[in-house]
Amino acid sequence: MQPAHLFAIVFLCVAQSAALAQDVPASPAPRVLAKPDIILELKLKDGKMLKNIVVREVLADGIRISVVGGSQKIDADLLPDDLQKKYGLDNPAVAEAMKAKRAKEAESKALADAEKAKIESAEARTQQKLAAQQAETDKMEQLMKLPSPGRAGVFGEQPIRFKAEVVQVLDKNRAIVGGSKWLNQDFTKDGERVLGVAMTQNFLLIGISNVVDEQEITMVVYPCGRFTYTNVMGSTNTIYKYATTKELAYKTIMADPSRVVSVSPADMTPEARTKRKSELKDKISELRTKAFDLRQKKLSSSNPKALAEEALALNDQADALEKELEALNKFQDGRK
Repeated sequence: MQPAHLFAIVFLCVAQSAALAQDVPASPAPRVLAKPDIILELKLKDGKMLKNIVVREVLADGIRISVVGGSQKIDADLLPDDLQKKYGLDNPAVAEAMKAKRAKEAESKALADAEKAKIESAEARTQQKLAAQQAETDKMEQLMKLPSPGRAGVFGEQPIRFKAEVVQVLDKNRAIVGGSKWLNQDFTKDGERVLGVAMTQNFLLIGISNVVDEQEITMVVYPCGRFTYTNVMGSTNTIYKYATTKELAYKTIMADPSRVVSVSPADMTPEARTKRKSELKDKISELRTKAFDLRQKKLSSSNPKALAEEALALNDQADALEKELEALNKFQDGRK
């Protein structure tokens, strides 16, 4: 390439660069004012009001002012139009720089808000979970302060220690247990008398797992109501129900709509007492009706003994509920 041609190309590039520079004015270089400007009152475009400020320096994208306690920078796009013009900050280069800065700030804020929301959501879920766990713990602690369900020394109503075999596994945590290998010796567990029973009755055991039919087991269990089922011969039987832990026994009892509420009437609100009385009346009527129907069926049944036992169990439940209803009826004006 000839030197003359090379010179021409360089000259053309310089000329184009100069033309582009004229189209977009460059940002003013930072400069210190020879005579600081004193502004008694300045309202920025974001609504903020400043008083008694001194403008000492003009920056590429704003001004630096002196205030009581130090100095601070004010971005160009926050200044009133007249001050932008006065300090040479009303050009496209400054506007573009401000636009880019605000976009970056908005992006950073969005990311920070999203992270904050994520953290708060996780914390809220954790707090809800902890609150639910604490509520369940408080409820169970209150329940565990109550004596074991039932009357001492009565099979089906007191903790028992037994040695028996699995008659039938019902599902992964329930089995019917029975047989004749019972332990007769009473003893004390966690401050409670445990009955060592010597009976051949079957009962439902809940909370038991990993067992098979005819497997021999030995443990202490806790009463939690009765259970009605139909055996493989088609007969309906009602047996006692036990749980492997006291906690599980209480949970089972509390989930039973026919249970006797252990809360004193004095600890219940008037609305709660009224609601409970209505529930009791309905349940008692339902149990009595079912028991009556079973006694009628017994007359023509091939297994009258099973129906009689089931009717007796229903009447026992109704009797227990009537005792609670009687206690509620006696309670008046916050006193027994």
